[in-house]
Amino acid sequence: MPVPGVLRAGTTIDVEFSQAASSRTSKSGDLVALKTVGDVRGVQNELLIPAGSPVVAEVIQASPARMMGKAGELTLAARYVEVGGTRITLKRFRFGTGNGKDNTGTTMAATALIGLPGMLISGGNVDVAVGARANAVVVSDTPLGAPAPALAPAPASAATVSTTTETNQPTGGL
Repeated sequence: MPVPGVLRAGTTIDVEFSQAASSRTSKSGDLVALKTVGDVRGVQNELLIPAGSPVVAEVIQASPARMMGKAGELTLAARYVEVGGTRITLKRFRFGTGNGKDNTGTTMAATALIGLPGMLISGGNVDVAVGARANAVVVSDTPLGAPAPALAPAPASAATVSTTTETNQPTGGL
């Protein structure tokens, strides 16, 4: 049974790149900034993750395009989304293709037609632009912003207020 204020494992979170990544310039271990696209709400429509919350992905592997038509490769892994100082671990990051254009066939045909210069044809790099969309999945149930219990009215005896008044009246003459 779903519990209010708990972000459920398996919840998909839509994200957007705040920083570009490329198989040409990225290196393994680089962190890439993203942000959540929309609000993520709980079972009672309570706000669990506000839109614009920071998300971090890590470059796992990056290889630039090479000669002879070899395509570039870029592999990213979603690491976490941060909400109110809590890091929520993510997995299953999907952002489109991780491979650039493979020009191996073109290179082979060009080499057969024009010889050695055909081998200088390069493959395509993977370029992920700012604003590109992706999604990731929450790893485990995470309590976030659980609704506060309703407060019962205070008993009447606890609400006693002291009403002492002082008056400043002259007590004697000069």
